[in-house]
Amino acid sequence: MIKFAKTCFIAAVAAGATLSAMAESTKVAPQTEQKAVAAEKSKHDAESAEIVQRMKAIRLPEINFAPPMTIVDAIEFFRKASSKYDSSKIPVEKRGFSFVLRTDPEASAPTLPLFKAADISFYDALKLVCESVGYMFDVNESLVFVMSKKDYAQMKVDEKKCEIEQRMKAMRLPAVSFRPPATIIDAVEFFRLASRDYDRPDLPFEKRGFNMLLQTGGADAPTIPMLSLRDVSFYDALKFVCARVDYTFEISYEADLSDVIVTIKPRDKSAF
Repeated sequence: MIKFAKTCFIAAVAAGATLSAMAESTKVAPQTEQKAVAAEKSKHDAESAEIVQRMKAIRLPEINFAPPMTIVDAIEFFRKASSKYDSSKIPVEKRGFSFVLRTDPEASAPTLPLFKAADISFYDALKLVCESVGYMFDVNESLVFVMSKKDYAQMKVDEKKCEIEQRMKAMRLPAVSFRPPATIIDAVEFFRLASRDYDRPDLPFEKRGFNMLLQTGGADAPTIPMLSLRDVSFYDALKFVCARVDYTFEISYEADLSDVIVTIKPRDKSAF
């Protein structure tokens, strides 16, 4: 529950005016870090898309699985088939895909049901076989990861967290200053505006920035001791401000992983 202080509105207006002015220069000259993050993501997506297209282009004359074969046997089959049936235009040493199979170390690899198909695309065959045992696959640049649906969902969350942290670290804030009686509420509003104004310029405006959620644990919002930072990353600034009032932050998502939520809350002291 957010508990607003009397100084919140004044601080928010001041922060908004400052950020608006600083954002103009950002739009004219995008930061180097932001360009690098965008370029790296674009390269990653392009490499992954290329592997997917190759998978869809490969035709398998026949596949045949039956118990007691397991997902381990299936992945070995697909690994060899990817090399054997890949495009002849690709050099022999570069044909095929590298697979990473994640299974529960405390459980047996799932047994495959009876599965037969002829003249089927590599992509469809892999997808259907994985689904038959509750697994999924994901293409990450040159690697094909195969795992349970639970592990797949967790991997996607971890990837999104890493992506958001990189965006935060690439955003440079010219100045971050607070002094009493400003509280963590004022800081949350400042960072909400900053996340929008200093996010990657290649993103559509409506997708820039993060939703900020403040949890005070029922206590009064702590006052921030005087501090002044210059030319600091969004990530470091947020981390430092939270530390000054013994708070922390975590990144989470809605079910479809599209809405980013940054939750700022008191540090859990029971963990120490």
